Amino acid sequence: MVSLDPIIALPDVTPSESAWPQFSQTTARIFWVVTLFVGMMVLLPSQMSIVEAFSRRWTDIIWSANRRVRSSMADDQVHYVYYSILGCYVVWTFFCAYLFNTYGTPKLMVLVVANLNNIALAVTAFHLLWINRTLLPEPLRPRWHSQLGLLACTVLYLGLSGVVFHQKQLPLIREWLSGG
Repeated sequence: MVSLDPIIALPDVTPSESAWPQFSQTTARIFWVVTLFVGMMVLLPSQMSIVEAFSRRWTDIIWSANRRVRSSMADDQVHYVYYSILGCYVVWTFFCAYLFNTYGTPKLMVLVVANLNNIALAVTAFHLLWINRTLLPEPLRPRWHSQLGLLACTVLYLGLSGVVFHQKQLPLIREWLSGG
């Protein structure tokens, strides 16, 4: 294991001769580094834009919806809200990576995060339906089939998260609790 203690321990992943038998070990290592570099160049910008959009969206929500925050801070101090959210996001990411690396596996982390995203999609669809039904005047409300689509989306994603939890996560929780 290559260790970056105390943050996280990463598996020692290197190209093996069996993975690319047609290449020499030196060529295989060069391709391995190039593959990692290209993967980073593809994933890093998209992840950075996701983190930035998350922080900006929640800053806008807090600043717009919370009168107490606006009254206690000057207009040019909104960056304190933004960077606090950004810092919490980064700390939470490292904390989750540490937890799943210590007590679980990367596969488990993907499973949990994907299932939480299913729940988030269901809650978002239901929340949008509720907002459309209660806050919009009658002439501006979506037609019945659009509302039915939002309800079906809620049921679908809640159902998916329930199936995944029952089939995948519950057995892992039982195994972990039993000490196995």
